[in-house]
Amino acid sequence: MDISAFEADIRKARENWWLYLVLGIVMVILGMVALSAPFITAIGVMAVLGLVLVIGGILHAVHAFGFHGQRNVVLGLIVAVLYIIAGFILLRNPLSGVVALTFLLAIFFFAEGIFKIAQSAQAQYRVLGSWGWYLFSGIVSLILGVLIAAGWPGSSLWAIGLLLGIDLIVTGFSMVAFSVTIHGAHIAPTQPAVPQP
Repeated sequence: MDISAFEADIRKARENWWLYLVLGIVMVILGMVALSAPFITAIGVMAVLGLVLVIGGILHAVHAFGFHGQRNVVLGLIVAVLYIIAGFILLRNPLSGVVALTFLLAIFFFAEGIFKIAQSAQAQYRVLGSWGWYLFSGIVSLILGVLIAAGWPGSSLWAIGLLLGIDLIVTGFSMVAFSVTIHGAHIAPTQPAVPQP
């Protein structure tokens, strides 16, 4: 790894330490809200997803008319209609999508856990001493993924809000810890190599 690029990344992260702190605090607050009302959180997630699908369908429909050829326009409109129908189904009856989303959430947490564990092994986190927080966060995400999958589909109504809240809180604390660590880090400039006689 290029040392100068590594130092530049560290300095850039150090300049924006407050942003990591704010994001971490916001994630902790959102996690507490999700934990206090897991059922409402699950319904809210479904409603937002339904709205996103409807908007995405409308955008697909508008974009379809920019295609060349009747076949491409028709395919684009079919995709748009499928988006809009799925979105309206979720908006009309959010509970119908909770079971499916719970399974997808299990996959997401599992993948997120693997990513965080791999991230904790990267050089900059080891140098800054914050690798343990990322490793811990990754392990928690993996455990959450397993718990969701094990309780599926019976625990779908409470699992989304509860487990999402836990993950937000743990991730938020890890971001706060990273911001504090990076703010106090001191990276000495790299000395040019002295040619050997």
